[in-house]
Amino acid sequence: MSKDGKEPNSNAPETLAVAESRGKHARDGVLTVPFSKLSNAWKQDPEFISEYERMGTDMVLAFALSDARREAGLTQVELAKAMGTSQAAIARLEGGKVKPTWETVERYAKALGRRPVVTFVAAE
Repeated sequence: MSKDGKEPNSNAPETLAVAESRGKHARDGVLTVPFSKLSNAWKQDPEFISEYERMGTDMVLAFALSDARREAGLTQVELAKAMGTSQAAIARLEGGKVKPTWETVERYAKALGRRPVVTFVAAE
């Protein structure tokens, strides 16, 4: 309850100052939330985890690709240029819409200044 005795309106828009204090950013008058913050929240959500597991390894690879690109500080457009492909092709890779060849994974990693590594873990 607020000082005036009224319930806060959960649908009321946040002010820029309040939003930025919560980790959101303003760009051109539009509030944004960093993807890493959303991703971390999703990874704590049981429904998200269940769907993620249902989707399987295709999405594990897709998320690994997009996470690596973001950690490298590149946009899809910048990565596409470095790989000699289109932004749409990067979006398809990162969205799990296509299964990349190992050669594509190596090109992707090289454009990020990295190298791909395969790890085998125990089956559940």
